[in-house]
Amino acid sequence: MGFEGGDPVWFTATHPDGREVFQILVREKRSGVGESVRSLIALGEHRFDFTEPVVFPAHDGSTTLEQDFWKALAEDLRQRQGDWFDRLEFPRVRADTLGSYRPEGETDVAPYLDLTRLGSIEDFMDTRKGRSRRSIRRRVKRCAEAGEFSFQVLGADEIDRILSWIPRIVRQKRRKFSDDQSMDRFESFLTRLVCDGLPAGLPLCSSCSLDGRDISWSIDFELGGELFLYTSDFDPDFSIYGLGNVHTYHQLDWAISNRMRIVNFMWGDEAYKAAWTDGKVQTLHRIRFDNPSLLSRFRLFIDSAARRAQQA
Repeated sequence: MGFEGGDPVWFTATHPDGREVFQILVREKRSGVGESVRSLIALGEHRFDFTEPVVFPAHDGSTTLEQDFWKALAEDLRQRQGDWFDRLEFPRVRADTLGSYRPEGETDVAPYLDLTRLGSIEDFMDTRKGRSRRSIRRRVKRCAEAGEFSFQVLGADEIDRILSWIPRIVRQKRRKFSDDQSMDRFESFLTRLVCDGLPAGLPLCSSCSLDGRDISWSIDFELGGELFLYTSDFDPDFSIYGLGNVHTYHQLDWAISNRMRIVNFMWGDEAYKAAWTDGKVQTLHRIRFDNPSLLSRFRLFIDSAARRAQQA
């Protein structure tokens, strides 16, 4: 759909009957000798977590990809032999969205919590082990007793408030990753996601507030009955309250009350995720399409040879 100075753009796929069935954000990346290889990489690589396509509802209301979607996309790209990319990558795609397509291999896992048998947050708490249950309840109660506490999901009329969280989120990520270029891109992405996406209902933004002051915040996704916990942080002045656990508790309460099917904790098998999900994970795969044109094959060959030489 064209580029704007290398910023993320939408990549779309259309069904033969005319329906748009798939969208995903991609960005351009140059690599190889002299940065000659032109790649389109779905946001999901590196620190943007795993890739999850935005899938349009089918005629029956389903939001799952058709069985042969990835095979059809691969064939369509082979037939085009266009000169608009050398390689298209989807770094992390869940196994249950692959249909009949067989990717290169597993790349990671995404822990998740199944909500389908839970009628309330109390049902969830009853499934926790005694020590964990007592710890969560104690922190939630402590916040509630500290002042006027509230959890809220914010709408498009509160974009400025949400934008005020982003520098704080990015500041914490910089301390963790020490990668200014990546974090600059991450900050730009979050800003555009909120400004462009929130009016269309794409991100789900929530905060916990104490006496009118936001003390924790989260920018997530809600799609097809699934809540994806994307990126969050909290005010270090209130770290004694265990806000990470408190915010997650209220997110689960919201998800259950709004009849979500799944809460997805995104890429990575960190220990804290296992504590909330009981160790349930979805396998992630890498999907890669190479342009079959002679020029693209030449660029990719040179790139591969250069990488092997560097490793020798």
